[in-house]
Parts: sequence; C-alpha cells; structure tokens
Amino acid sequence: METIRSRMKKRGITMKMVAVASGTNVSTVSQILNENLNDRVKTAADRLIGVVDQEIVGNLNSEAYLQ
Repeated sequence: METIRSRMKKRGITMKMVAVASGTNVSTVSQILNENLNDRVKTAADRLIGVVDQEIVGNLNSEAYLQ
C-alpha cells in the first residue's frame, strides 16, 4: 500500500505546503503523517482502555462480595 508521504513526494507536495494549507505547522503534519506513530498511539490507548476495563470489572466483583 502506498503511503501518503510517498504519494506527496511523487507530486512534489511538501509538508510545509500541507502545513500552510491546513493551518498547522510542519512538525504537526509530520507527526500525523507518521503512520508508525499513529499505530503506536492507538495501540497504547487500546492497552490502557483494557487495563481500565479490567479494573472496573475487578472493582465491581469486589463490591459484590462485600454485600
């Protein structure tokens, strides 16, 4: 699968051009286009959601035993 960066490069579109067009800065564009970073952040968020869900279930089970 062709990445957005490679498609931009083929057409001579720079990150600065995207930054100006989107009203952001080059570092923001770079971070967003970095698919590995996006995947890492999403994976970390999913892991944290799982941890919190397990804590909630654990707390609910503990409360049930106290009654």
